[in-house]
Amino acid sequence: VHTIDRLLRRSHAQLVDAPVLLLACLTLEQSHRWPEKTRRLAERDMFVQSLGAALQNLLLAAGEAGLRGYLKGAPLFCGAAVGSALDLPEDWEPTFLVLLGYPDKSAEPPPREAIDVEQFLLQR
Repeated sequence: VHTIDRLLRRSHAQLVDAPVLLLACLTLEQSHRWPEKTRRLAERDMFVQSLGAALQNLLLAAGEAGLRGYLKGAPLFCGAAVGSALDLPEDWEPTFLVLLGYPDKSAEPPPREAIDVEQFLLQR
């Protein structure tokens, strides 16, 4: 229980203290309305992937401007509550929060272990 309380406090502080907090939403308004379920799901997948690519580009552009940021997927778990609280259109699906700000100049990034890229490659 203490761990959950600590994590909730940390998450709350991250959201409240973020200089910029953006909510990314998915809408399928412009999607093609395929009659087959398989194609509808594939169309949705394309929109989800496009949103992910757009968010990655946003983070890259922010980094070039000297900002730091990251994504939090919390809205995926409480989309209806987020949509209701913010009075979003019904066809908007809250997906990610984007937290942005200037880094503390005195803060050092945490050490990270190098990743062996080979483990992600499939050679045939």
